[in-house]
Amino acid sequence: MSCSAPPSIGHTGPGADRLHRRARKISIGLLASVSVLALDCSACTAAAARPQDEAVELAQTASPPAPQATCGEPDISVSPAAGGLTQVSVASSCRAGELVSVTYAEATLVERLDPEGRSKITLDCFAGDASSITIAFEDGTSITRQPATDDLAKYSKVAILWSSSVDLDLNAFEYAAAPGGAGHVWSGTPSSLAEAEARAKREKRGAGFLSTASAGRSIGMNVEVYTFVHVPGQAAAGVKMGVDFVSRGRHAAGEFCGVGRYAEVQFKAYTLEKGRVAKRLDLAFASLPCGTDISDAARINSRLIPELTIRE
Repeated sequence: MSCSAPPSIGHTGPGADRLHRRARKISIGLLASVSVLALDCSACTAAAARPQDEAVELAQTASPPAPQATCGEPDISVSPAAGGLTQVSVASSCRAGELVSVTYAEATLVERLDPEGRSKITLDCFAGDASSITIAFEDGTSITRQPATDDLAKYSKVAILWSSSVDLDLNAFEYAAAPGGAGHVWSGTPSSLAEAEARAKREKRGAGFLSTASAGRSIGMNVEVYTFVHVPGQAAAGVKMGVDFVSRGRHAAGEFCGVGRYAEVQFKAYTLEKGRVAKRLDLAFASLPCGTDISDAARINSRLIPELTIRE
């Protein structure tokens, strides 16, 4: 992972929550199983019945238990990917099919190694390249690397992270864009690095895209990241940020209201403005009374994350 992952497909609800709990255990480092060699008491009795010299001879000629095979250190490489991303490549043939977790800032992403023990994980570096990456395996092996990016000085980033099995949408409104209009970037109109660069060149001002998206079904943490591509010499501006509790929708009901399981959803946000240190926020969608209708305008909460300031 470079610092964030693309949308993944899985299951929602209690089953997904169990996977999240399993992923969190893996991020700490899983304990390897220990084999216990049991003695056969009947053999012990038989040896005791023989003359002492025969018992000694038996002990001297007995074959020692074969040592358990150990898995060596995995081969891990980190390389830059465009848009302020990092790609983590893992190779470990003796760990084929096992789970591996990659933790960056407060985001833990989980992948399964293929039959050859390989995996490539892309991380979105929303917290900057000073935050380290920890790669952990089921046998407790843990390795730390530093991110490698193309050039974070060209970008600003805003990210949201959450562990609940719900869908949240990060929305960016560039240059006072209206919902659904040009400059409104979200999962419905995510744009891309190439499109943002082309738009910036054409309009002679920066533009952004959704560099990482999640539908709330990831094993581990769900992450969405908006990346703004800067243009040298542009005038100061701002990008208004908003978050939509998609799973709750326009009507609070069932598990999404009152004291329901997902009535209140906590999440974290990171803002990384060009040339500055990332800021972290602890945020939440508060519970609403069951039966509450939510207008389209009220669904995207723009009071949670401060406006992203664009400077030259």
